[in-house]
Amino acid sequence: MGNTKYSDFKARSYSTGPALLGLLLIGAGIVSILSPFVLNDPDSLVRSLVVGGVAVLLGAIAVSAYKGTLLDLEARRVNNYSSFLGIKFGKWTALPPVSKVAVVPASYKTTNTPNGISPTWSGTVIAYKIILCAANTAASPSFSFADRARAVAEAEKLAGSLQVPCDIRVEKEFERR
Repeated sequence: MGNTKYSDFKARSYSTGPALLGLLLIGAGIVSILSPFVLNDPDSLVRSLVVGGVAVLLGAIAVSAYKGTLLDLEARRVNNYSSFLGIKFGKWTALPPVSKVAVVPASYKTTNTPNGISPTWSGTVIAYKIILCAANTAASPSFSFADRARAVAEAEKLAGSLQVPCDIRVEKEFERR
């Protein structure tokens, strides 16, 4: 594996939280902007454009907000950041000495809280965690992936760049079908 200077791990999901709200606002804004043309009501055009434009703008801001971890592999430092409108806010800290990169399965139960609108459901989720195993520290950076192949590829890339062994501990029973 070749050396890579930076690795950026984004913790973002469009199906939950602020990103979902942002997508809903964008959709509502587009509907609001198009409504005078569909309803053939030119008197409400300016009001619809303003309301729809504000909704689209607020939705775009919400969709653009996420958290992540940036690794500078050459300088051996880490930045846990928050991104807002494409600007990353965070502080660089030294990466603890990494002895190996491990990929381990993690399964957990997830449920949807009943709210009277959406159905109640639950299920087991299997994630694949990459852990940068650091000796003598409890704070080892880790990254979660839903896809096993992507987790293994990222772990091998990190191990090659950090010049440490890669320990893949994913058993057949945890593989997705």
